[in-house]
Amino acid sequence: MEIWHVLLKIRTQTDECFQHHWKCKELGILNLCFADDVLIFCAGTINSVRTIKATLMEFAAMSGLYVNPGKSTIILSKSVRRDRQGIIDLMGFQEGSLPIKYLGVPLTSSRLTTTDCQPLLDKFAQRLAGWNHLTLSFAGRTQVIKSVLSSLHVYWASAFMLPKSIIQNVERKMREFVWKGSSVSGCAKVSWAQVCKPKEQGGLGIRSVLHMNQAMMMKHVWRILQRDNQSLWVAWVIRYKLRSQSIWAPLPNSASWCWKKLAKISKLMQAGLVFSVGDGCTFRLWTDPWHPRGLLLSWFPRGPAITGLPADSLLCTVMHQGQWCWPSSRRLELQGIVAELPPIGPQQSDVITWKSGNFNTKSVLSLIQSASSHVLWHHLLGGKFKIPRHDFILWLALWGRLSTMDRIRISCSDVECILCGGRFLETHAHLFFECSFSKRCIDMLKARVRFQWLQSGWNHDIIWASRRWRGKHLINAASVHCWPQ
Repeated sequence: MEIWHVLLKIRTQTDECFQHHWKCKELGILNLCFADDVLIFCAGTINSVRTIKATLMEFAAMSGLYVNPGKSTIILSKSVRRDRQGIIDLMGFQEGSLPIKYLGVPLTSSRLTTTDCQPLLDKFAQRLAGWNHLTLSFAGRTQVIKSVLSSLHVYWASAFMLPKSIIQNVERKMREFVWKGSSVSGCAKVSWAQVCKPKEQGGLGIRSVLHMNQAMMMKHVWRILQRDNQSLWVAWVIRYKLRSQSIWAPLPNSASWCWKKLAKISKLMQAGLVFSVGDGCTFRLWTDPWHPRGLLLSWFPRGPAITGLPADSLLCTVMHQGQWCWPSSRRLELQGIVAELPPIGPQQSDVITWKSGNFNTKSVLSLIQSASSHVLWHHLLGGKFKIPRHDFILWLALWGRLSTMDRIRISCSDVECILCGGRFLETHAHLFFECSFSKRCIDMLKARVRFQWLQSGWNHDIIWASRRWRGKHLINAASVHCWPQ
């Protein structure tokens, strides 16, 4: 295919009638190759298509490799009307239209729709159908989510900003599978938002579909910020989307849905970026968040008019011989900007780095999920033996979400603990470990191993154990023994 690409390049350069596709001309993009597939781009004119046809025939005469019309498709823009049928007849291919399915995902020139994502939903339904007929515990279904279902959408999430309805649909399927399984009834014991938090924040560590999608999109934004020279997509975005603007610059109303989403993602990841000022020839003065106050255009909208520095000015316009050189002004806003200017680094060029070190999916997810505080008892889960069922029961108990009598009873009359037989309302505090039955469990542990437990109340004991206790797996096993669900 390299020989054919050279032939195509030579012929298109010498043929004055050939016209590039209007979004490929500046970069000289003619074709893309992947495995045995070739995508060819040109303007929708009969002369341009004739040049492509002649190149294919010339290559076939040299190599004996002919195009199979039955496996080839030509896609024309709706604006091509005059030569439409002539182009189709000339190539001899069947006419197609976007979106088309390629490598398992839809190729589309417009906003991704729910219909386009139906194969993803069908894949989830197919996998769940194979698991729903099995009798799995809550912990077992959680492991299925983590090991199987959580990875089904990653490929899609890395290629598209998924529609909100699709994200909600996928998360609903996973939520119902965890809490209901094959049953038609049931209710969630803990909110799904809490379930999807990291274990340090009191969750189960199931990755949120929305957060995973945002993290995957941030990787694309990161490549744009780093000016990845190896990526044709990055070069295309810089030339046709950014041009001389920053990705944080205000967007025009005509911006596409996808580009608006990427711009929104870039603002979300701004908190994890570190801007090191060098020669100022890369950062934009008003539309890059290099300043400690963030985007200067948002904080000082009249700045370009007052200072006489255009909105697309580079940072080097206010630098001279490695020193700041801002225009003098009595405006308090400008004085505040000058007072908080960061130091100019010794490096020759401006650099953007990731605050936590290496930029990867894990660090990005930590940034997205950093709003919640950590819980003291998170290290009590996942003990020495890492038994999922033990961890899940203890996790529910720590949140006070086990189906004890105080949570499911209708009236207060004639209640008794089914474990000890006493006339005590079954609550989490009674079950762990005020009940005579559960006390015997603790006493047996104390008699057999070196084990301390204050027995001064469930909440107080958990706080104490979170800070001092190291026998993590023992409390898990004791909790399951008192709640054999």
